[in-house]
Amino acid sequence: MNSIKYYLNKAASMAYESDDRKHFRLAAVGIRSDGATVASTNIRTVDRCRNAHAETRLSKKLDVGSVVYVARSSKAGEWSMARPCESCKKTLRTRGVKKVYYTVGPSEFGCMILCD
Repeated sequence: MNSIKYYLNKAASMAYESDDRKHFRLAAVGIRSDGATVASTNIRTVDRCRNAHAETRLSKKLDVGSVVYVARSSKAGEWSMARPCESCKKTLRTRGVKKVYYTVGPSEFGCMILCD
């Protein structure tokens, strides 16, 4: 469990320091099957676009068997809800991601199994 919190905290820290200082402070960290760590944050766009989501941007760096950690950081720097949207879940599933851990609240996280 400590490694889960470690990667969620890493994602939350990236989210907090991201360019978007509004309420979309979200980042994702992925551990590929070869052990490499990759990461991405949400980006600012003029219109709503799923390609701006951290999970979709991260998916391009992942391989089959990867594990993803998604965190949203509040303005106070605390964890808040970061459950991936349906579109991001579909993208991650298509890439063969096994599990996604995501922040729920200040000290809570959830997990979804995408592929066996």
